[in-house]
Amino acid sequence: DARWELFPGGRSVVSASTFFKYFDQPIERIVIASANPITTYQNADKARNFGIEFETAFELGGGFFVNANYTFVDSKITLSPEQQSVQTSQERALAGQSKNLYNLTGEYARDPFTARVLLNYVGDRISDVGANQAPDIVEQGRQTVDLVLVQRFGSRYNLRFSVENLTDAEYLFNQGS
Repeated sequence: DARWELFPGGRSVVSASTFFKYFDQPIERIVIASANPITTYQNADKARNFGIEFETAFELGGGFFVNANYTFVDSKITLSPEQQSVQTSQERALAGQSKNLYNLTGEYARDPFTARVLLNYVGDRISDVGANQAPDIVEQGRQTVDLVLVQRFGSRYNLRFSVENLTDAEYLFNQGS
């Protein structure tokens, strides 16, 4: 991993980083095609993720804060010889890994109250690995907006209210065309 960071003060930050992750026998969810499809879990031989991430955050004054980050991940899985004869996709990303992700956060905080709006994007990703000629099941990318309100009562108690997916983004899964 390599990281470059600048901390202008307070919660403000500007950073860029690269990363490499090696997975020994990662677990993936597999769908085996049959009259009644079977969902099970298998360990692949190995996988690797290589990526870059950019983040910036600034205090704007008056209790306002913004944060943005973007991550790009190049992911590759290696199957064991036995899996190569069963799994449909021989070359693919690690199941559950999106290539592109980003988050934007806007926050207003005046003690003891905080309001936060979050915009999140996750790109397409394999949710279930296909086997016996069945295609992989791909969760389509989506963007969501969430709202979180927090009211503190002294140093021990918080009341938290959150609403997720305010834009009602659909969770879509596709298998094949």
